[in-house]
Amino acid sequence: MSEQNDEKTVLKQERDQMLRLVSKGFYNELINYGVRKDEILRVASHLLDNLMAQEKKPGEGVQYYNHIFTLDTVKDEWKERKRLTVQHVTLRPLQSRPVAQEPRDP
Repeated sequence: MSEQNDEKTVLKQERDQMLRLVSKGFYNELINYGVRKDEILRVASHLLDNLMAQEKKPGEGVQYYNHIFTLDTVKDEWKERKRLTVQHVTLRPLQSRPVAQEPRDP
């Protein structure tokens, strides 16, 4: 039993190393293509979106986002009021508020 666990551990470590190498290679290729570091986070987000889309595709008769949200459902008031509205959800910039600081002990 211990031999089998050791083999599983070694296989898991090898796979983990392979995934790290693939990730590092992909990162290097993105940099070589001129992708900025802040854009790499967007790439990672898109990868996660694709993963989630594969796991949770809608069933028959269930509308997907491109049918639920259309340009007609977006109310663009950004120039006038700094907000976008999609159906019942409104997006607006966060407003900064002063935060009181506690005095520090000497």
